Order: sequence, then structure tokens, then C-alpha cells
Amino acid sequence: MLGRLIGEDIEMVVVHGQDLGRVKVDPGQIEQVLMNLVVNARDAMRGGGTLTLETATVRLDETFARRHAGALPGQYVMLAVQDTGVGMDAAVQARIFEPFFTTKEVGKGTGLGLATVYGIVKQSGGYIWVDSEPGRGTTFQIYLPQVAGAAEVDDRCEIGAPARGSETVLVVEDEEAVREMVRESLEGYGYRVLEAGDLERAVEISQGHGGKIHLLMTDVVLPRASGVEVARRLALLRPGLKVLFTSGYTDDAILRYGVQGHGVAFLQKPYGLTVLVRKIREVLDGDGTGPATINDKATTQENVEPRSILVIDDDRQMRTVLREILEGRGYRVIEAEDGSVGSRIFLQQPVDLIISDIFMPGKEGLETIADLRRIFPSTKIFAMSGGMSEQHFDPLPTARALGALRTFAKPIDSNELLQAVAAVLEGTDRP
Repeated sequence: MLGRLIGEDIEMVVVHGQDLGRVKVDPGQIEQVLMNLVVNARDAMRGGGTLTLETATVRLDETFARRHAGALPGQYVMLAVQDTGVGMDAAVQARIFEPFFTTKEVGKGTGLGLATVYGIVKQSGGYIWVDSEPGRGTTFQIYLPQVAGAAEVDDRCEIGAPARGSETVLVVEDEEAVREMVRESLEGYGYRVLEAGDLERAVEISQGHGGKIHLLMTDVVLPRASGVEVARRLALLRPGLKVLFTSGYTDDAILRYGVQGHGVAFLQKPYGLTVLVRKIREVLDGDGTGPATINDKATTQENVEPRSILVIDDDRQMRTVLREILEGRGYRVIEAEDGSVGSRIFLQQPVDLIISDIFMPGKEGLETIADLRRIFPSTKIFAMSGGMSEQHFDPLPTARALGALRTFAKPIDSNELLQAVAAVLEGTDRP
């Protein structure tokens, strides 16, 4: 599977460690970590190169721990992914785990892959470090703490090989290498696979296929039309069609693309073979159909929960004032002290509106607005500022140009803010 993903011009070398210890980690998440790192390595070696995967049992001593902030001495299992690609300078390395940060050209990267890797590794109690220089390739090293005793298996985990199937699956994916990988994987488990790279081709295939199509597996973000639109169109042609959405974004984040969260089948990229086949089987064996969970908006009017507003400001007193104003009208308020923290929160849970300050230490407001609107164009954002920059630059017009729906000069009039919030969240306000 990895061989198909990286292509023929990249040589893959695997160095197996001896007597590896046990670690406590979700196998599906580790597959996701490995796939993310391999995809990044592939993209860094456009002219070909060597990809090396290595595992080993290592002991981190006091000296290592002092030189690597957050590390603790002890016995670990190490996983390394090394490429001979373009490499990174120190400035890029300092930001690679930030959500939305990417060095890839527009449309080729979301800036979420390494942020996802970092989150999984930290959740597993481990550490990740990168070693790279421009022109000399990159090595990611992951250290997972070794545990004693017999292996523990979560009751939710399935043991053994995934079940086979014979159903027909229509895969809609604009990246050819991914389509081929999915096709070969599913055909190896008995499924019949139809392929399309966009909405038009998917409709054409559906209309021309005489048999039943049991499942649509579609990327959320596609050229010219989203995966949600693909599902809607095919649902008209084939009532009862089941749907599995895939994306490089998190499952909460796809809510911004109009996919209703409750009951939606979702598989986050990159995914391993085992995770893919089991998810396909799970959706096919389920009771629900995808189109029934697809809506024009990310929320329904039934059982409506309080709207969530993310307030980003480095001034704690200002955050407290806004919280009191907004909670007084029944809104749920989440706080963040800068754009980096705010971006992570945004990826972890649905947010209906963001209110962001402009000038902040760390990741400032204009960069945050630009990143969020680039990846999630439908994101609703208000910008606020206490005045000019040191260079006498008024940032509010720039914030509007970047996509902020409303801008406010501090101090903010509470009635004006509440009226604007109500208008935007009720859908009567437009950019």
C-alpha cells in the first residue's frame, strides 16, 4: 500500500528493530501517523529519492531529556521516517506542527497533517522531533513509552483480518494515486470498484452503470464541486445509496462543508489498509444512508444546542467582558489567547462564529483569519482591534478584505456586537 502511495521513483527501505517492546497506542491512529509522514516525505521528493522507515528500542537518558523540552528519561520504542528530499530551514521547523501551516502550493496541502500527527503522538504519551536541513532531507523521530506486561486489547477493537465483501463501491477522489490505492485495496478484499475524479465523471458513471452501487466513497473537498454535492446528486439518481466521506480535515472540521455531524460516516486521510476496509464494511453493514444526513447547513432546527462562539484575544480582561456579554444572550463561549491556540480549538470542536483580536503575541489575527478562510471559506469571523500598529497601519480594512464579516474598533459597543452576532448566526448577514 505504501509502495503505491509513494510511486515508482521513490525507493523504500525498511529497517526492523530487534526485540521491540510493547507500547500502549491505538493501531488505527499509528497507521494514520505513518501515512501522514510518508505522504509528506513523498511530496518532499518530487524528483525521486529514498524513503527509510526504521523502528528500534531506545533508552532516553537525562542528557537527552535536558536537550529536548518535555521529554522524560526512560525506555521507548522509536519510529523514524526519513526522506532525501528538499529539507526545511529552522524557521519552517519551528512552525510545522501548527494547524494550517503548510509550505505546499495553494490547493496541495491543508496544513493539518503534521498537526494531526503531533496530537496523536502527544495523546499516546510520546514525543516527536524533526531533524532537517535545506537540501539534506528530513527525519521525523517518534518516541512512544514502552510498557510492561501483556498486550491489552480494547473491547472496541476488531481482531483478525477485516471481513471481505462483494458490493460495488464508487470512489470519487481527485488524486489519482489515492484512487488507485483504494481500488487495489478494495478489489483485494472482493469489492467491485468504480472510479471518478470529480462530480461530472461520478454522475456519468452512475448513469452508465447498470447494476447497483452500494456505497459512495467521496472526498469532501473536490475541484469545482464538493463531496457533499456529489452525494446529493447521486442520491437523486440512486435513492438509498450509502455514503462514506473522506478528508484530510478532522471529522469536526468537515461540518464547515455542510456535512451534518450526527450519523455521518467519515474517514480521515491518510488512512491505512485495515482502517479503510473495516470502515467500508462498517458503513455497508449499517442501517442509515448517507444522503439522509446531508444538509445545506451544518445544523438542524431540531434539538438545537446553544451556538458556539470562539473569542481569540491575548487580553484576559477583554475575553472576560466578551464572555459575559455573549453568555448573557445564551451563547456558548470558548476562549483562546492567540491565533495558534484558537486554530487548534477550531479543529477540535464545531464553532459557529469566531471573534478575533488583530494584534496578539504569537500568531496574530490577520494571519489567523487568512488561514481559516483559506481552508474553510464558509467560516464566519469578526475582527476587532484597539487601534493602529506601530507603523500607523489600520488593520480592520485588511481584515475585511481577508474575509471578516464584521470589524469592530475597541472599546466595542455591546448592543452593536450582539446585533451583528444575531444577524450572522441567523443567516441574514452576508460577506
